[in-house]
Amino acid sequence: RVHDPLSGRMIAQIFGASANALLEAGHAVRLETAHVDDNPVIMNGRVVTSGGSMLLSLSMRLGSVQLALAHLARNAFNRCLLMVNGQLEGLPVNLVPPGVVATGYGPVMKLALEQMVRVTDAAGPVSIFNQAVAAGLEDEAAFISLSAGRIKEQLDALDWLQAVEAMLACARIG
Repeated sequence: RVHDPLSGRMIAQIFGASANALLEAGHAVRLETAHVDDNPVIMNGRVVTSGGSMLLSLSMRLGSVQLALAHLARNAFNRCLLMVNGQLEGLPVNLVPPGVVATGYGPVMKLALEQMVRVTDAAGPVSIFNQAVAAGLEDEAAFISLSAGRIKEQLDALDWLQAVEAMLACARIG
């Protein structure tokens, strides 16, 4: 029993909501890039959108992905805490056997915390910082790449956090 029943039961709610945010963002990307706008570009002989007139809906969908990733990180970190804080049945503090003097997996939780904070820090949507460019009508396009950059930072940190969680789970099983 690596995770407590409550944690296991709540995974479906967190992952389901996060998967939904990703699906909605994917649909928004498809809608916003599957048409030609007023600034078209020719690419490989095809007329495609320039991306210069992306709508707020796309920025908001990307912001929801950022928030969903922060929730995933929070829950992964909490599962890590459950495994190392000695509150789960049969699991000693820091996964150190009774009678052994060692730090165990306590220090690795600092890495897990740092990654969770990185994901959370990058969760703030950039679309709220509106600048009056082109009469305020096409401002959202400037934020798309910033949102994508934050999502990449979040995914990189989540990789580390999931590695820590997997290591802790393997240490408990092994």
